[in-house]
Amino acid sequence: MKTGVKLIWSIVVLVAGFILAALCQSGIQGVSMIPGLIFIGTICAIVAIWRKKKVEEVNTNTELEEKELKENTKKHEEKINLLTDFQQRFNTEQKTVIARLLFHIAEADGDTNEKEWQQLNQAFSIIGYNPLDKEMQEISLKIAGHSLANLINVLDTLDKSDKEWFAITVYSLIMCDSDATEAEINQALYIITKIGISEDEFYNIVETAMTIYNKFKSKI
Repeated sequence: MKTGVKLIWSIVVLVAGFILAALCQSGIQGVSMIPGLIFIGTICAIVAIWRKKKVEEVNTNTELEEKELKENTKKHEEKINLLTDFQQRFNTEQKTVIARLLFHIAEADGDTNEKEWQQLNQAFSIIGYNPLDKEMQEISLKIAGHSLANLINVLDTLDKSDKEWFAITVYSLIMCDSDATEAEINQALYIITKIGISEDEFYNIVETAMTIYNKFKSKI
């Protein structure tokens, strides 16, 4: 029971005690106690009803909070499941090559700034690339001496939809600091076209993705 409710209930009981004592004194003097007892009973009934409503309100609020928690947990689990399903579309070699090529584009102008690192880490997280993973480290060492053409050949094994995701990710990377350099753009277009996406298709994919994103953002 909350402190406020306890205080009110204590005051009521105290007042009722005084009234009862007065009535007892009156009864001794031959005055009827019935009206006073009815009054006390009415007060107690009103307080009981009030307390019941408060308890029901607390229970209702608790149920709503539990329902909201369950809904949020369900949505979170759905997001995790979607991300897990997406990550499973890539094998370990593909994840490692994607990470290496994204980094290659980011450092094309000789500098990788903080915003680009943030974008890279976000992309790594989405595909499930962990540079500390032992298997991925072994593959990174294995492909360290590979030519850009060999890396692109691995990238070319992706499904069309995954290639489009890569194209959108590349665009986000070179534009994240609003200062895409010519070197970054040239490297991005070179890799994108080598996996079967023309320059026009690249811009159409990005434009479609931005349109969908803006529509989704406006509804949030």
